Amino acid sequence: MQNRLASVITVYKTAREHNGNFILLRHGLWELDGRQNSTAPYPGDNGDWTLWDSYLTQLCSDIKRLGMTEGWVIDIWNEPELVNFWPTGK
Repeated sequence: MQNRLASVITVYKTAREHNGNFILLRHGLWELDGRQNSTAPYPGDNGDWTLWDSYLTQLCSDIKRLGMTEGWVIDIWNEPELVNFWPTGK
């Protein structure tokens, strides 16, 4: 997640330099973008939301710590019904 977070920080700063808002598609930080392997954990696997809760807590903490709260729009989940984001049976 750290490499993806570094990219997000760069794009956020660029957007703010131009007085733009930044839309965070946080599923990309979780690495659920259709390129994950079949054993990748998904939010709520088997009814267990512990990893998801920890992930969101860390993400919010990082955003606040980095002073990046101005101009944020957070997309909680984009297209969750698509098979490549949430395979059947997960």
